[in-house]
Amino acid sequence: MRPGNFLNRVLKPAALLAGVAVRTTAKGKPTSGLNYQSLRRTSSTLFGAKAKDPKSTQAHMRHADPTITLKIYQQAIPAEVKAAALGLEADLLDRKRKREAEGNNVRVS
Repeated sequence: MRPGNFLNRVLKPAALLAGVAVRTTAKGKPTSGLNYQSLRRTSSTLFGAKAKDPKSTQAHMRHADPTITLKIYQQAIPAEVKAAALGLEADLLDRKRKREAEGNNVRVS
């Protein structure tokens, strides 16, 4: 499958279901602004948060210079933003468990 087709047929519909980068087209139809560049930036940021040094992230991104990685791709995630994201993740997982339990007629307290 071509990268553009995979993006439009698989990644963007998944992003819409997850509520990621949702925007409205000129015709009022919801779409996702997700693209491969945003995936690279996200990968760099998340990898950089776990890596011990910028050189590791540079190698992961296959950049010739770690400065490119740090200036363009990698972004800092403030502690309060990370805490909010973890809280959202917990809420979404809880909702998923409840839906699955309802589908199996199992009562969740």
